[in-house]
Amino acid sequence: MAQRDVCQAGVDLVKSFEGIPDGDPTTVNIDPYLDPIQIWTIGWGHAIRQNGRFLKGPADRAAAFALYPGGITKAQAEALLAADLMDTGRDVLPLVRVELNDNEFAALVSFAFNLGIGNLKSSTLLRELNEGDRAAAADQFSRWVMAGGVKMQGLVKRRRAERDPTSAEVLAAPSSFSSAPRAQYRSSPMSDLTHGHKAAYALARRRWRGGSRSSSPPSSFSGWSPARCRR
Repeated sequence: MAQRDVCQAGVDLVKSFEGIPDGDPTTVNIDPYLDPIQIWTIGWGHAIRQNGRFLKGPADRAAAFALYPGGITKAQAEALLAADLMDTGRDVLPLVRVELNDNEFAALVSFAFNLGIGNLKSSTLLRELNEGDRAAAADQFSRWVMAGGVKMQGLVKRRRAERDPTSAEVLAAPSSFSSAPRAQYRSSPMSDLTHGHKAAYALARRRWRGGSRSSSPPSSFSGWSPARCRR
């Protein structure tokens, strides 16, 4: 199956809007937390599943913490995000029938990672893009700003950032891990991880070592500058 890395600027965009809350600040590592729609999450937006379903709400707290006993380190959070973005990118590629530069690809991966690949697949945004109307596709980002029936200012800012990475929202977004000094996160041996987390961590490390960069055509969404992404 086709594979393409998300450029560093795209990874940084996802990090800046996902954030990395700690569900239990009394411990030294990063623990699961509830996202705005009550899905248990860990690291930079890694939604926690068990037996094929998302863990949700206070009733699933024990299950979420049991899957990540002792929490995770920053390095392990990086590995989970790398694996998640690689998987999302692999899902995005078959849906797109036009060439994408690195910024456009990063924007679509951020969109799908946040909203789900099904929403991208059924979207007018994708249809306009595949019909070659990039300006119309770019204008569709602003429609996807609701969560649980409520307009979320965080999503408004994220959609603007996906459409235009030089916008003020990107520059003003909170930096990842800004509230916690790196020294407080202890190393955790791989033996401390659950089977699923260990597999994701190992897979991400392999992808980092063996990943390839894709070349990019000059065209882009309105506002996207190819120079923003480093190859």
